[in-house]
Amino acid sequence: MKKIPFLPVFFLLCLVITASLVSRETEKKMEAPNIMKDVFPIGVWFDGRVEGINCYPGYHNVPPGFENAKKYYEENFTDIKSHNIDLIVIPNTPPDYRETLLTAADKVGVKIVLEIVELANVDVGGRFSVRHPNMEQDETILYDYYKKIVTPLMKHPSLFCYQILDEPPANLFNNFHLANRILAHIDPAHPSFSCLCQEQELHRTSNMGTQMIVFDRYPLRHGMKPGEYDFKNFIKLLDMLKENAREIPYWMVVQTCAMDRDQGLRYPTPEELRLMVYLSLAHNAKGIFFFLHNSYTQEEKLLGLVDIELKPQPLYSETAQLARELKELSPLLLEIQPVDSMVKYEGNFDVQMFKAKDNRKYMMIVNLDVLSSSSFNGVLDSDQGKKIRSLRNVLNKKIIPLEKGRFTCEMKPGAGYLMELMSE
Repeated sequence: MKKIPFLPVFFLLCLVITASLVSRETEKKMEAPNIMKDVFPIGVWFDGRVEGINCYPGYHNVPPGFENAKKYYEENFTDIKSHNIDLIVIPNTPPDYRETLLTAADKVGVKIVLEIVELANVDVGGRFSVRHPNMEQDETILYDYYKKIVTPLMKHPSLFCYQILDEPPANLFNNFHLANRILAHIDPAHPSFSCLCQEQELHRTSNMGTQMIVFDRYPLRHGMKPGEYDFKNFIKLLDMLKENAREIPYWMVVQTCAMDRDQGLRYPTPEELRLMVYLSLAHNAKGIFFFLHNSYTQEEKLLGLVDIELKPQPLYSETAQLARELKELSPLLLEIQPVDSMVKYEGNFDVQMFKAKDNRKYMMIVNLDVLSSSSFNGVLDSDQGKKIRSLRNVLNKKIIPLEKGRFTCEMKPGAGYLMELMSE
């Protein structure tokens, strides 16, 4: 057997390794940047079915006819914007109504996550739908089909994202990933969006290729009185989301809906809604959505933030107040990242620590009691206790002094406070 000289083999290996590293670095540079990391969405769901087309007798939704629909969109979008919500997720819009919808949103000045029903619904998209058991896999054919759909939509300033499919099951993972990749090539300015609901599939669905994880959870049901649900499972879910969204942000969808029957969901109280929002923020959610706005649009005949006559439900005012607070906090919420805890406390609270880019430290305190006000008594660890002189509530600017690292904070039911640790 002939021996191969060592030095040429060594240099050849070096060249192969170097080429591989350069290729990976080039591939990394070519990846589209995540444009969702710099956005804190404050959104609401709005069902887009049109009566007589895909909204049937007994349900209530967008009136038929483009002029009627235009008026309806503008009235509702204006109402939503007046409640401090600037992003609307709209599934189920018939293709012929997309132009009317986006034009109305352009006029009002809201952003739209628009479901592409051809991708979500086999009855509309056939083999181009991700739900089709034998979905078209030829990327050239899919590219041409998708481009024809989205090209007229891309010009609208109100377009924010494309929803491919709501709550995709595991068996559609590959189809979803394919559709997402093609849309990203056609229109990188408008990423794909999909809301998830199965935590046991997070290890797979967090890698679907979307620039964010969106997740919904509606824990409050009829027969469950306020105060009976302890939110431990809700917190466990939030921590799972935080763990699976290390490289991308996660956005939480919280319950503002009910069902008008004995079984099923009930409206949260204002305190429960506030708690769900601030728990999500405490566990590093970088966006909040409310589900949902309109009523009697789906098979479940869900009740939303407005009734079928578009009159506001009592919970709408609390939603608007929370959205106002989120707008004020969002620049800071996007910046801060979780760090290890440095405070000891007792009682029914959830406390999480954060650090900003300039090393300023923050503490999110959430009162888990939705029935009663509570006094939070905390003690900073010895090192921090020597450095920190006071806490400042980021929203109301109230200063809470520390004495030997100890402090007390009075909290309303379900309240959450973001506090800056002040050394001066």
